[in-house]
Amino acid sequence: MKISLKRQRNHDCFTLLELVIVCVIIAILASLGVGYYRKVIIKTKAGKAKHAISLIAEAEKMYRMSYGVYWPVGAGAVNAGIGTNITGMNIGTVDNDTDFNYSVTGGAANVDINANNPTAIGTCGAGSLIILNLPTGSWIIPGCYK
Repeated sequence: MKISLKRQRNHDCFTLLELVIVCVIIAILASLGVGYYRKVIIKTKAGKAKHAISLIAEAEKMYRMSYGVYWPVGAGAVNAGIGTNITGMNIGTVDNDTDFNYSVTGGAANVDINANNPTAIGTCGAGSLIILNLPTGSWIIPGCYK
């Protein structure tokens, strides 16, 4: 009687090469997803800033209808300057925004509403501005926020 010394292969498991290939594919897909995710975050933050600027613009319009001039407001004082106490609009969330600082600059006839990011957001460096010129309604939005 002959005894076979050959080892039988068990084909119920993965080889190391197959596992490495799967890990590489997952890493490539994840890196593509992270880049897309960052772009979405930047656009979302810019959209939030544009919405906050629109709220400030409405408060400025209400103030101008009552007093005939726009109110220049420094960063961090929007709600106290033209918000709850003066126009009745509660825009305290604008002052509490951690991504942007909002201010209103200009004179009685021409005013810009600025959203300034104090830290870099994606490709937008610190100090990048989103601006709305209130009398003309024209927006200045850097390409990094588009």
